[in-house]
Amino acid sequence: MKNDSLSTDLLFYDITIRALAIVATVLFSLLFFQGAEASKQTEWKKDLTAKNNTEVIAYTK
Repeated sequence: MKNDSLSTDLLFYDITIRALAIVATVLFSLLFFQGAEASKQTEWKKDLTAKNNTEVIAYTK
């Protein structure tokens, strides 16, 4: 009787740990890819700003 209870508790513990690991993996993956996209957009905006500044300087000379 006592062994069955321990086995059931270990099963629930194992399922809980696996579920938390999957959730953590998904959240960290989303965070990583969102950061990568934000980095691309920042670089694109920086390049666009530099291009606009260059064009303004070229027209004012």
